[in-house]
Amino acid sequence: MATDGQVVTAAARWTDEALYLKDFAARQEFPAVVKIVKGQYGGLGVPSLPNPGLQSTALLVSAGRRNKIVAQAVKLKEGRRLVGAGPRIAIPDTYGGYFEILSEEGRAARCIESVAELARRKPESGCLVREPVRAVTREGTGQEAARTIAAGETLLPEVEVRLPGHKCSFLRCTDSSGRSLLLPMDQRAKFSPLAKEENISGVHTARNLLNKRMPITVRLVHGPPPAGLKSSAHFAPEMRLLAAFREEHVFALPLQKDTGNVVALPLAAPVKLQTARNADKLKSLEEFRRLAEKCCRLVTEAVDRAYVLEGKTGERIDGGYRPARVPPPDRYPNENRAPSQREYDEIDQIYDYVRGFAPLPESVRSPFADSASPTPERRSRSPPRAPEPPPVDTIPGKKIPFSKPEKRTRKESLPQATPRRGGAIYLKNANTHRGRILRQKSSSPPSSAEKGSPVFGIRYKSLSDLHQTMDLDGTLDSSRSGGRTSGDSGGAKLPEKRSRRIARPLSLTDLVSQLRRQPDKPKLPFPSTRTQRIATLYL
Repeated sequence: MATDGQVVTAAARWTDEALYLKDFAARQEFPAVVKIVKGQYGGLGVPSLPNPGLQSTALLVSAGRRNKIVAQAVKLKEGRRLVGAGPRIAIPDTYGGYFEILSEEGRAARCIESVAELARRKPESGCLVREPVRAVTREGTGQEAARTIAAGETLLPEVEVRLPGHKCSFLRCTDSSGRSLLLPMDQRAKFSPLAKEENISGVHTARNLLNKRMPITVRLVHGPPPAGLKSSAHFAPEMRLLAAFREEHVFALPLQKDTGNVVALPLAAPVKLQTARNADKLKSLEEFRRLAEKCCRLVTEAVDRAYVLEGKTGERIDGGYRPARVPPPDRYPNENRAPSQREYDEIDQIYDYVRGFAPLPESVRSPFADSASPTPERRSRSPPRAPEPPPVDTIPGKKIPFSKPEKRTRKESLPQATPRRGGAIYLKNANTHRGRILRQKSSSPPSSAEKGSPVFGIRYKSLSDLHQTMDLDGTLDSSRSGGRTSGDSGGAKLPEKRSRRIARPLSLTDLVSQLRRQPDKPKLPFPSTRTQRIATLYL
């Protein structure tokens, strides 16, 4: 015998237009019979060889717009680091569980650990029972009865009372159903005060957490596990609340097979739907009416439960959180889209600006960068000019090759002048003596005659009349010379004839000046250099 779902599916005639779920929810009315033609989510989709058990037809029902929280199950490693330990979860604001806020190290506020402490503190908003606790009830006949209060019950402490025949006193409380309970004062148990909207310590409802700044880390103290978990035993109570959003709460009832449960469908589920062309005719069927009643009954049971989000169906909020007091827009961006070419171009322009190759793009400039002056002035606009490129050594992989400093060099202290052209110097040494020594020594103070080129600041010993000088002593007996054959050396005193000083001959500067006066000889430019080699030539 065919089920109601199979009868409705056989009578449906599908349209050619396929819509995503978020577009379908904005255009169509609920309840509606749909056919999934693309994608899959939560056991719904197009059957295929890898997944032959998927159901492609369903009845969609809406539970209205609800505020929800996207949470990620986490584990604390090494006491500080958070690691994802499960799927993402959607928590509606009507979820019946209680949470406590954790610090960054994973620690929560201290709870109440005895009935005596509960009687002393007496939280005004009540408390949550975290461990089973024994209590005494008094019926209308006055008889006492023992009762065990289960974890998750909320109590409102009132006053301390005494009962005849009992040594200890009792704390009278009222449970959520309004019945009076008596808790022995000497009993140890764990309680947590119910936190108000502005409090941090205590246990919070999902509606209170909507007003907190997200993301925050919480622990589920008491509440049913989320629907859609493969194994509730591996569910981690620690969660990282990522963002709050508001959307249509849609549920789907599969029609091909009677499963007996509904599937919560987020609007970002990656499925495409076709609606029935003869929707009015289907709604008049008795089978459709029975399906709608069954679906509404199942939705009433599941509307307040948290459920698992398959895949990346959550919305990423700028800044990591969105306050729930301000309803977010109805349009949800696609997380799986690739960045556009314009975004890549803008990133390249920013990199070029940082490296000094291009000006800052208009789209990322500060609004205060081009603020107008108080007095309006008309200025002529100059064409935009790119800034100077940075030094080569600031570019990765480009290093300036530093030359190795030479020995006995000196930087030029005077500003460098334009190099002048001087005559070519040709000095022919006709001397037959080859065994002379060439030594470097410091120069005498520079001459003030010619300072156009760095070569004129160099002082050399005279190279003229070398034959006459060598005939006298065989050495160049100047005051700057030295060595064993020098007349002024620190050695033994030589005879007067051999230690006789000769007049200082013409210097190299004078020779160059004489050559410059001859216009018929070709002139060669002197090389310009920033360093000077200072030496004394001995022959």
